[in-house]
Amino acid sequence: MIDLGVPVLGSGSFDGPAGVTVERVAPTRLRLRATADLAGLATGRFAAPSAGVTFAADAWPTDLDIVGFAFTQFALPVTAGRELDFDFHPAPDLRSPRAVWPLIARSAGRIVLLAPIDHPHEHLIAVADDGIVWGWHGDLDTVPDGFATTLGVYEATSVTEALAAWRADLRLVDHPRTHPVLTHLSYWTDNGAAYWYRTEPGRTIAESVVDAVDGLRADGIPIGSVELDSWAYPHATARP
Repeated sequence: MIDLGVPVLGSGSFDGPAGVTVERVAPTRLRLRATADLAGLATGRFAAPSAGVTFAADAWPTDLDIVGFAFTQFALPVTAGRELDFDFHPAPDLRSPRAVWPLIARSAGRIVLLAPIDHPHEHLIAVADDGIVWGWHGDLDTVPDGFATTLGVYEATSVTEALAAWRADLRLVDHPRTHPVLTHLSYWTDNGAAYWYRTEPGRTIAESVVDAVDGLRADGIPIGSVELDSWAYPHATARP
């Protein structure tokens, strides 16, 4: 019997089709693996994994707090208690699946972080009525023999400590911190900003971005990079 338990959230139980196995490859890592070429895995719902490990809520401590980053356009943070009362729809125009990535759970001073070590686009943590499920998302339909995804499990006394351990497993500790995204503030367009499609009178989108960055730098704010949302493709119909 493989021990699938994690701190704070307790024991886990595996459910999946033939040809998928789960294993603990290290004290802090769980792995889902395909033992054959598989097709027809898709469940019809992104947040309904085809294979995964369930951590049932009925054994969770009463003081449990959870925070995760929702699968929305902008990975909004969402919080919940033992009742899994996440608010996945903070605005009428945001309709996110009941899934997060990564997830942090806290109880009695103990913290556990569940986070992807590899293939972050293929697995997730789904929120079910009776707990949470880590597994392959429901839109994943085919995988080759040997395909595997790894979950990092980090117990710590602070979120900072847990994130540092995750960063170490991602081999980022010794990575040269020379990229401007890592060394400077970055300026992100869109994300609800009204000016992006509705610029100031007489200004183009490009000019509005240049104005914003020039203004920030003139104020001594060291902008090192700019994210240009929707920049690489044309809109068939311009937004009002």
